[in-house]
Amino acid sequence: MGEYSKALEIYENISQVYCDNLPANDPAFATLYNNMGPLYGAMQINAKALEMYHKSLDVKKQISSPNHPGLTVIYRNIASVHDNLSEFSKALEYYEKTLQIQKKSLPPKHFELATTYNNIATLYDKIGNHTQARDYYEMSLDIFLETHSEHHPSLANVYRNMAVVYDQTGDYSKALNFFEKALEIFDKSLPQDHPNFAHTYNNMGSAYDNIGEYTKALEYYQKAFEIYKRIRPQNHPDLAISLNNIGSMYDIMDDYPKALECYYQALDIKKETLPSHHPSIGSTYSNIGTIHERTGNYSKALEYYEKSLHISEQSLPSNHPDLAVIYSNLGQLYDQMEKYTESLNWYRKSLEIYQKSTTSDRMIELATLYNNIGTVYTHKHELEKALEYHQKSFDIKQKSLKADHPSLVNTYNNIASVYQEMHEYGKAIEFYDKSLEIGRKILPENHSDLMATLNNMGSLYYDMQKFTEALPFYQEALDIAEKTLPTDHPDLQELKENVQVLKQYLKK
Repeated sequence: MGEYSKALEIYENISQVYCDNLPANDPAFATLYNNMGPLYGAMQINAKALEMYHKSLDVKKQISSPNHPGLTVIYRNIASVHDNLSEFSKALEYYEKTLQIQKKSLPPKHFELATTYNNIATLYDKIGNHTQARDYYEMSLDIFLETHSEHHPSLANVYRNMAVVYDQTGDYSKALNFFEKALEIFDKSLPQDHPNFAHTYNNMGSAYDNIGEYTKALEYYQKAFEIYKRIRPQNHPDLAISLNNIGSMYDIMDDYPKALECYYQALDIKKETLPSHHPSIGSTYSNIGTIHERTGNYSKALEYYEKSLHISEQSLPSNHPDLAVIYSNLGQLYDQMEKYTESLNWYRKSLEIYQKSTTSDRMIELATLYNNIGTVYTHKHELEKALEYHQKSFDIKQKSLKADHPSLVNTYNNIASVYQEMHEYGKAIEFYDKSLEIGRKILPENHSDLMATLNNMGSLYYDMQKFTEALPFYQEALDIAEKTLPTDHPDLQELKENVQVLKQYLKK
């Protein structure tokens, strides 16, 4: 920081000399102010950086034509400061000005055009317009492929950026293809512990997570974490992000002790490095609450959800998607506690946000919300409404996911449960069979969704008074429960009772 202050002091002295000897619109002033801007930027004095760049721009406009190429440097610098300030629309405005001049003054395949396309794409990605982002990344890539060697590091960054956008828009095979291309270049140009490897492994973990290949996802998240451990301080935010991702995989795979361990480690780092009301801390509280809910510790779950809610309502806009997630978590918890009115109230608050602001990358979250609302209506025995919401969930998932995605296990199971309640046993068996087929193929053998389907099939055959058929399903569900649930979990106790009652009945 001291070096920047010294440099600014020298520039201030030069400025005084210029003021004493040069006219106010001399080109030297434009250069001087433009050189002072980055120093203020490096010192995080963004307002002063913008002031310098605009002073430079004012001089340049007086002495140049409106489309002079020299203006693009200043426009880019102004855009960069607005980007750093998260003023993305303003940043986009100045990159667009840069692009307009470059299109008139440069050959159509010039590498500077590629850089500007890439910068614009990044901004569209940040504001959630992933389709526009993808289009600009493709224009950038088209030029880079003509102007750089096939293993140039700049290409790797474009490949990775494109992969992230394809991941966000649900084209996961293309995302993974571009991540692999980026890795191939990194292998040839960077040391193995370079952060770009860790970032890319992390992104690949996300893509595998999204297509339901959780073992692969965990593998890549762990690869990222191992690199971050070697190159980052022990309380670096990248480590917290990695731990959170690994925790989420253990959660999905029903390894709740490991998930909780990861989340608590992530929370410790975030508390050390972030303000106490940072949304990221709220998100981790929510994750911890989810694990306590899954293990039947509802009072502990509520405690952490309320901590998350307190932070998020203070730090996020009222229509932020992360708030919708927290409201949905509270809805699910109150459903588990059989407080159905409170549950629906929280779900409705969540739904209001999703209906106003859902983007393509959030559609699966909306599908999950519809599914959860349907479950509450099932518990309330409002079966037509339950079926309506489960069908909405299924329609979204059918369009967005592959036919054997693990998420469909739960969806088919819930639809079958409604038909079972309606005594439409043939349809119930059809959907339970679909759920079980995917579950046995895709999920770990002790997964909670598999246990739920097996339990429900036992219940169905019990309702049909086919007790011999019911027992094996209950027994298999119990075997999973005994391996995965705490000894005092209500679901475990209920399964034990069901198996015991059936065994006694069949002995008679």
